[in-house]
Amino acid sequence: MYKVLIVDDEILVRLALKNSINWNKYGMTVIADVQNGHAAWEIYKKEKPDLIITDIKMPIIDGMELIKKIREKDKETVVIILSCLEDFELLRQAVSLNISGYILKLTMSNEEIENVLSKAQDELKGIHEGKPTLTLDNNLIKEKMIKELIFYNNCSINEFNQSVIGLKLRIKPNNLLMCLIEIDHFEQVRKGYSYENGQVLSQSILNILDEISNQYERIEALRVDDSHYILLFSFHDISSEQSIQEELYTILGHIKKVLKTYFNSTATFGISGLRNGFASLKDLYTECLDILKQKFYLGLDTYITNSSKSFVRKAYENNKESLKEICGGVYMFNELIRNGINSRIESFIQSEDISSKEQVQNLFVEWIYWLYVSLNLNGEDIDVLLGSCLEQLHYSETFEEMIEVFKEYIDGVNNIAGKKKALSREVAKATRFIKVHYPEDITLQQVAEHVNLSPNYLSGLLKREIGLSFVEYLNYIRITKAKELLSNTDLKSYEIAEKVGFTDDSYFSRSFMKQTGIRPNKFRRQSMQVLGE
Repeated sequence: MYKVLIVDDEILVRLALKNSINWNKYGMTVIADVQNGHAAWEIYKKEKPDLIITDIKMPIIDGMELIKKIREKDKETVVIILSCLEDFELLRQAVSLNISGYILKLTMSNEEIENVLSKAQDELKGIHEGKPTLTLDNNLIKEKMIKELIFYNNCSINEFNQSVIGLKLRIKPNNLLMCLIEIDHFEQVRKGYSYENGQVLSQSILNILDEISNQYERIEALRVDDSHYILLFSFHDISSEQSIQEELYTILGHIKKVLKTYFNSTATFGISGLRNGFASLKDLYTECLDILKQKFYLGLDTYITNSSKSFVRKAYENNKESLKEICGGVYMFNELIRNGINSRIESFIQSEDISSKEQVQNLFVEWIYWLYVSLNLNGEDIDVLLGSCLEQLHYSETFEEMIEVFKEYIDGVNNIAGKKKALSREVAKATRFIKVHYPEDITLQQVAEHVNLSPNYLSGLLKREIGLSFVEYLNYIRITKAKELLSNTDLKSYEIAEKVGFTDDSYFSRSFMKQTGIRPNKFRRQSMQVLGE
């Protein structure tokens, strides 16, 4: 376990850090928490902690002196600073002392602390494995300061102006323009590059944006989250709006090309208007967020500005026209079901209002569940199709993509309604056994003995013929029975979980979510709504 020492003259801060974090999760244990640098130095000499989390301003020996004394002894102890916004100059000085991160006291949350600890854990692993480590640099301080102004309003304009000068940022307060970049289908990009987590990929993207920013000397780039990045432009030396537009789109075109080349990814750009003064940064960001919502209607890989709003209505109507094609695709359904789904689609098409992404998404989910319940098609195929389409809907980023998912669901239901698979004798016997004994704590070994096959051979047969492993099929049967109980009884979720064979209610909820795309209680509500129509 990595040894952690907490140093702060405020007892509440020490207690909060010590007791609110699951230190075991990071392979760490808190060996002591003390109120000043002198006490910390004595513990350091005796215990040699791996990680020190220290305040900067403290009595007797302050944080800066403590870090200097430690660095005279070793370069490997990982140091994280607790600071306030007014400690900004001290924080800059601490960079030269090889600190690894910092936490702002005023805004610290468990999520922020855990992110910093996760990076510290990686650094400690690197130290023990002899790998190079990362330290805090001006880019991280820059990102923190800009975020403090935009998101939290915890930084005064005077403080921000000082940080712009002190960090030698490439922006001036005149002719400011913001661009919010959204990486299209970020999760797919991440999976395509086999990155362990989104942060590794997002850091690579940010590095490239920084390199491009250095070339043009009028941009600062920062990360909002894994899939969103801010480009802050300062066209202080250009007065012509046409010239600004020309240079802007040259730079954005460069970024699009690089993202495609290095990550095989497209991006959508929400572009604000021009404003003056750093006080306008929060408004510029709000404007970009609002503009980027239009991506749902206008599609991926686009530049979107305030003037793009005039195209939203036309794109929306074009997408509604595409829905009409679906009305003719429900040929395998009886007349009652055909009329039911067609009337729902027609009702939406006739509506004059432009629905939001969330409203459209919920509508498709409602239609899918209405068909699922109304058709009463039981079987592995229909549930696999349902889960797949709900997952695709969840990750769909445009109206057009959602329409394609719904078309896929209609086509899949048509195919399933028209055919049934034949199973081998052993698999048929195994599935019958599982359907009878699913409430029990049955194992693959038991089922294999029942059909006189080895567990490995039966497992392969199940995967080949029904496309599911033993555990997946057992959970499928249990969830199918659970859906019946949710729709037809008043039993509580944990009672249903126990009845269908789950010993852990949280595992039941996760399994239900994985198979159906929603939690048990939400399924019950939607099922009741459909049956009540």
